[in-house]
Amino acid sequence: MSRGGSLVKNTAIVALGKICTQFVGFLLLPLYTTLLSAEEYGTVDLFSTYLSLVLPLATLMVEQGAFRFLVTPEEENITKEKVVTNSLTVILVLNSLFILLGFLFFPYYNNEYKYFLMPMLVSASLLNWCMQLARGFRKLSLYSLGSVISVGIQLLLNAFFIAGLGLGVRGMLIASAIGNICGTGFLFLRLRLFSFLNMHAFDRGLCKKMLAYSVPLIPNTLSFWIIDSSDRVIVNYFLGSSANGILAVSHKFSQALQSIFYIFSVAWYDMGIAHWKDQDRDAYFSKIADTVFRGFASLCVLMLGCLPLVFSLLIRNEEYLSAYNTIPIYILAVLFNIIVGLLGIVYIAEKRTKEITKTTVLAGVVNVAAHLAMIKALGLFAAALSTMTAYFCAMIIRLIDIKKYLKLKIYIRHVLFIGFMLTVNGVCFFSSHMTVKILGLGFAVICVFLLNRDSCRKVLSYVMRFLSKSKTHA
Repeated sequence: MSRGGSLVKNTAIVALGKICTQFVGFLLLPLYTTLLSAEEYGTVDLFSTYLSLVLPLATLMVEQGAFRFLVTPEEENITKEKVVTNSLTVILVLNSLFILLGFLFFPYYNNEYKYFLMPMLVSASLLNWCMQLARGFRKLSLYSLGSVISVGIQLLLNAFFIAGLGLGVRGMLIASAIGNICGTGFLFLRLRLFSFLNMHAFDRGLCKKMLAYSVPLIPNTLSFWIIDSSDRVIVNYFLGSSANGILAVSHKFSQALQSIFYIFSVAWYDMGIAHWKDQDRDAYFSKIADTVFRGFASLCVLMLGCLPLVFSLLIRNEEYLSAYNTIPIYILAVLFNIIVGLLGIVYIAEKRTKEITKTTVLAGVVNVAAHLAMIKALGLFAAALSTMTAYFCAMIIRLIDIKKYLKLKIYIRHVLFIGFMLTVNGVCFFSSHMTVKILGLGFAVICVFLLNRDSCRKVLSYVMRFLSKSKTHA
């Protein structure tokens, strides 16, 4: 199969599960915003934010090292048995240390939900480990199915615990841990990871090699946490939990775009590593980057066109309606971040994880400084603007820095056309006239077709051939 065909196939496998769970998540959004107050929803979101901060520290991201060493084991002359055994050993030791620290410090931390952190931390650590091993084993279908099981069970239990049992915040936290455990159990059994566990395979040298790869990723991850999640902490401190709940809702839509990109990035990173040394690398990577950029910019434009027509249907509680105003800023921020993620393959393929950190640390500093400077004057707008500014800085820095490794061609005409589309749809988004909003959606559809007409023709041609074959067999 061609490189492009493999990329499309692998993306489709991961997308199938992710899109389904995202769709169910949006269906449950009216339930969350109806039965949970903005303060309660903000509390859950803040708790998840803290967990995302602790998680890379509690694993040292060794699961990323396990994935990278499984992709090209011949470079290091290692076995799957050694990678699985050593990575799990590191995770269990580190998780045990964090549990011990938790019980030592929790008596001094006044929060009624604090003891939920431990089961959520351990279950999330093991699920991440299993999913990265599935990628390393080239089992993307199991990777996708594990995600579906984990998130799907979590969403179903959320509905049951909130609407059926009235457990509120506690119900959502319990559902998260149970969903992670179910996903972990499924992948552990289907990948037969128990057959790769052997304490005689413990190798301190391999542990050091995996950690040498993964530890430099931690500052990068924490910097992204600062950019993406510190807004919640700052907003919660200055404006309260209710404001944080509103922020969580406005962030929900841009997170959907980020999740869709994550679907692609899983397959993109695998493919990029495999073909990094190809002779036509520069042309191939430039073509893919341009196609993906146009595709995700199109999704941003379509979302800006659709949301004015459906926002009131998804958000029933008036307490959350002010979230509408910051959505376009977050959507633009995610588009910048998608470009940052696309360029990240350069550093991963070169095994230069330390280089990744430089851009994101600087962007994290910009985010916090800008947010603190603006929050008293602009309120929730400060969170959105600081995030957009930080991702824009990270994008510019990476575009300049990767020239050392890759000659990336930038199609200026596409960039200018996308800027025009986003500007027009942004104006329509804030219009008070429904006619203008409907025209904005029509404009978005036409522009997206013009921007991606070659891809649309290929898809249409494929559909026509498929229908023709179906009629022939019938």
